[in-house]
Amino acid sequence: SYQCSCNEGFADLNSERPGRNCEGNIGAMFSSTAMPHASTASVSNAHSSPHVTTLPLTKSSQGMSLKDAVRVFCEIEKIVIAIQKIFLQQESISESALYLGEPHCNVSFSNDTHVVLWTSWNRCGTKVQSNMTKTIVKTILRNDNSSQKVIHNLKIVCPIHCVFQNNLLTSSGYSSEGVYTFFEDLHGSGYFITEMQLFVGNSSVPQNFSVSASDDILIEVGIQKEDSNLKVVVTECWATPTSNSGDPLSFGFINNSCPVPEAYTTMIENGNSRKAQFKLKIFSFVNNSVVYLHCKIRICVETSESTCRTSCQDVRSLKSGEIIMATKNEKAPGLGIGSIILIVIAVFVFVLGVVALSVSQYQRKTGRYNFKIKSDNFSYQVFYD
Repeated sequence: SYQCSCNEGFADLNSERPGRNCEGNIGAMFSSTAMPHASTASVSNAHSSPHVTTLPLTKSSQGMSLKDAVRVFCEIEKIVIAIQKIFLQQESISESALYLGEPHCNVSFSNDTHVVLWTSWNRCGTKVQSNMTKTIVKTILRNDNSSQKVIHNLKIVCPIHCVFQNNLLTSSGYSSEGVYTFFEDLHGSGYFITEMQLFVGNSSVPQNFSVSASDDILIEVGIQKEDSNLKVVVTECWATPTSNSGDPLSFGFINNSCPVPEAYTTMIENGNSRKAQFKLKIFSFVNNSVVYLHCKIRICVETSESTCRTSCQDVRSLKSGEIIMATKNEKAPGLGIGSIILIVIAVFVFVLGVVALSVSQYQRKTGRYNFKIKSDNFSYQVFYD
């Protein structure tokens, strides 16, 4: 299988078929000096991947349609709209009449070729709908022509939809001899930019740093967006000896947003902010010199009716120092070797007792009772998981 993605400096315009429809950085359209600081970061972000739904309008016989004239850029907690001025002139639409959602959310700035409007997710009547799989952000591009006297002006009512995938996969690999921070842009898996950072104590782990089996590694997983109201929930994490997240040889240490028992893992923060944190003694249970970590995270929009925070109860602490590596299809824990041996011995003793009792009763009935159980010394070993 393969995965398509846009090259650096290009934005993905179709979330359903990533990597097929790429467009150059919109930052080239505008002068950085003419753009306000808040919208510069949004418009020039090359990793933005919009999913646009606009009201289709019939193309004018003399020029372009509204759909051709408008570009939508879906940012984390922000929507940016760029409209070509040639279309506004063609339809005699005033720049000051344009707005997103509410009349006061009008044009942010303009240059010789474009006008730009933008709004955050929590302003201008923007609606945010989120479930376990997607976050959909909706607003409407409108124009107010009530003050204009030209009757043939085009009335704009154009719904804008931005779709973000909530379920993401982020991966990082590190060894006991060289630990590093790994950033990955998840083309095709979602349009939030994820990050995974490693710490020992309060310090970021540098390269060429030795890690012992007893060292607690603090792992921080989240999205690259400062001051974000979005919450990150880690749902599953596992380690593999290769960079392939689907490697059949794997060890899971977080499942259903909670640490797996006896996995040297402590959850610190999950669902509280844009980053989740947990501590891990990775080389205490994996004996490979190089380990790759993979985490599935879910982006959550917290509301008054629902919370993103997770609760882990009755999670047992680690009691043994055994080195473990399980295959990926071994999801449910079974009986340990020690438990199986004890059960076999108990069944054997029970059967032996039944046989002895039957023989004794038989010999009593026949009058030839001469049965004597000889005690033999035996020993066994119980193996613990």
